[in-house]
Amino acid sequence: AAKQEVATASMKSECAGMLKTVQSAIDQQEMGTRLLKQELKNIEEETVASMQDQQVQLHRDMSDSMAKQQMVLRQDISKWSNSVVKQQHVVTELMKAQQRELHQDMMGAMAKQQQALHQDLTEELAHQQEEVAKSMVEQQEYMHEQFTEHAAKQHEDVSESIKNQETMAKSITDRLDYIQWVKDGEVPQASS
Repeated sequence: AAKQEVATASMKSECAGMLKTVQSAIDQQEMGTRLLKQELKNIEEETVASMQDQQVQLHRDMSDSMAKQQMVLRQDISKWSNSVVKQQHVVTELMKAQQRELHQDMMGAMAKQQQALHQDLTEELAHQQEEVAKSMVEQQEYMHEQFTEHAAKQHEDVSESIKNQETMAKSITDRLDYIQWVKDGEVPQASS
């Protein structure tokens, strides 16, 4: 019985030792987990801070770069503006010269056209005058013919009228003679 108690006590002691070892391992693991979590949190915070710093620096670098680019661009625009002004001046002078030349060409062409037109008009007018003169002669000849025909017809009509009047006068004379004859009683009276 004494051996059994010793054995039980020994087992209990071993169990207690094992339990203690397990508990110690659990405690160490929990501590390690806590340390790991803390370390991860620290790493995360450092990472976020580093990224924020990088963003700030990147923003600064971009701002500086943009400012430099804008400065260069302004200088380029200024150069281009001066160049454009010079080119505009050259173009303006060229356009003025072209306008003067064009004006002279147009004046010369207009003078030639006016001369040609004047000559054409003169020739056309002469031709028209000739045609009008010819037409007037023809019209006069036609009117003369018409007048001659009309005069001849009128003469015929007058002659005819005179003949008719003479015939009528003779008829009236004969009638008057007959009446006078009746008055004088020279016409035999019809028996009643």
